[in-house]
Amino acid sequence: MSNLDQYSRKTGGATKVRGVPPLLALGLVVGNIPATIGWLVFGFGMIFWWLLGMQADVRSLIDFRGELLQATGRVTQVMETNYSEGGGEDSPGTPIFRVAFEYESSSGQVRQDACYTVGAQYNLGQDVPVEYVPAPKVAARIVGTRRSPLGWGTLFVGLVPLAALVFLAGSVLAGLRTLAVLRRGRMVRGRLIDKQATSTTINDRRVFALTFEFEDERGNMQQAKIRTHRIEKLEDEPEERLFYDPQHPERARMVDLLPGNIRVLADGSLQADSSLGLWIRAVLIPAIVLGSHGLVALNWFR
Repeated sequence: MSNLDQYSRKTGGATKVRGVPPLLALGLVVGNIPATIGWLVFGFGMIFWWLLGMQADVRSLIDFRGELLQATGRVTQVMETNYSEGGGEDSPGTPIFRVAFEYESSSGQVRQDACYTVGAQYNLGQDVPVEYVPAPKVAARIVGTRRSPLGWGTLFVGLVPLAALVFLAGSVLAGLRTLAVLRRGRMVRGRLIDKQATSTTINDRRVFALTFEFEDERGNMQQAKIRTHRIEKLEDEPEERLFYDPQHPERARMVDLLPGNIRVLADGSLQADSSLGLWIRAVLIPAIVLGSHGLVALNWFR
């Protein structure tokens, strides 16, 4: 009789909290396959957010609310940026220029600021109409220009990391539920009684809905439905190992689908091999994504 079978027959075993190795716990919560996809898409999408989304002209909406004062300014610098607007495969688009200027405020103080235009609309030394915010806040622009290089349309690049973040949050919540089942659940063996193909594919492999039947601790027959594209892992034995929540028997997790090589000890605790793949998914990828974008955020808002 295996350790799993011995433990599942112990009296009172369901009330005890089972030990889960830290790396396995991390793998379940932040290193499961959906979460890893979420980390990668979020990390990649945030690159475009910093390069494009954060250059959108949100500052004009924030800075230029309420009363504005008028003045005549003078252009002190016209410099082409690395951004452009419009264009396509056969056209590079219109360059965006940074225009620095100076003006005299109503208090007689000479101030300097900069704005952005599509195309070289101004020349060095040219007189320009300026609108600015009264003191104590200092913000000014040439009338008709914007405070940041890009227009509002670039904010749409934020939809990718936002969607990835929502997907990641859902994956983490699912991982936490799995961890709860492992820590407090019962261990039994289930028999595959139904297999249905779904319309979903992952990596060109069909996802199947599998139904397993098992006997709970009270001797009642229960069923649990599992959706996976790795069906070969759940069809290699007459009965497959699973954990289930005694309060909600339908909440079951198959041992062979858990990350790492799970081993069940005689006392019911779990051990998992610290495989390189599990370490990369559970530790390295989240650390790289959070660390790199965290440093960019600190530098940006510093």
